[in-house]
Amino acid sequence: MKSEDFNLSRMTVEDLFRAKQERRQRLAALPFEQKIEIVRRLQSVSPMTQVGFFGLVHDDLLATISIDVGIQISRASPAMIPNYSRGEWLYDINQLTVTIKRWLTGKEVSVQGFEDDFKPRLIFGAQLRTAIDSLKTDGGEPRPQFEIWQPEYWRRKLPISFLSFETANGTWIAEWFVEPVLTQNSDFILFDIKFNQNIQTMAEKRLQLQMHVDALSKDSANNLAVCRPFIMALLEGAETFNSLRIQGEPDNPE
Repeated sequence: MKSEDFNLSRMTVEDLFRAKQERRQRLAALPFEQKIEIVRRLQSVSPMTQVGFFGLVHDDLLATISIDVGIQISRASPAMIPNYSRGEWLYDINQLTVTIKRWLTGKEVSVQGFEDDFKPRLIFGAQLRTAIDSLKTDGGEPRPQFEIWQPEYWRRKLPISFLSFETANGTWIAEWFVEPVLTQNSDFILFDIKFNQNIQTMAEKRLQLQMHVDALSKDSANNLAVCRPFIMALLEGAETFNSLRIQGEPDNPE
């Protein structure tokens, strides 16, 4: 059906199905790069409203990061101002910009959620993670308490969510594939991590680390340092999956 002949009142069911079939054929004939771009744009549609954007920030990104890094963060509320304590973690959302702040310290970082288009979830999450890391201080912060049988306890030992890794073949961003879990004999913790590049590709890599509980330090930075060589080897290599077991004595044992 030619565009100049188009008349909605004369369209039949057969015309509709024929048009859909022609559209599918045009999409199938597109170069791979254009298909990836279409997928990227479709995946960024969900937070196109203020409500959806708030849900993405609050329920997904900040909730995930805060568990890993051991903080409690809430949206700033004028009604709660008398109850906030110095250094408390708060965030504001102004249109599509998220501002993370430490109450009464003058320290805050803003992250844009939109640049020409909505940012992909992984990139936005990685930028929020960087903002939170930049505002952390050593000690003196209230930390949510978890028991050793809870995944959150072990996530704080290896705070990997939305952490970026710069490699020779690009930037990779980490997320949990599944929650950390104690093995049956309770001697090892299974950390199961997935990595995606910060550009829209179909590539995904996965690393399973079994770490002996005695090899885990109280300092999460030490644990990340121990795991980093194995992570980099996977991300810079040709493999898409690796499974390792780590035993040893930490510098700062539990």
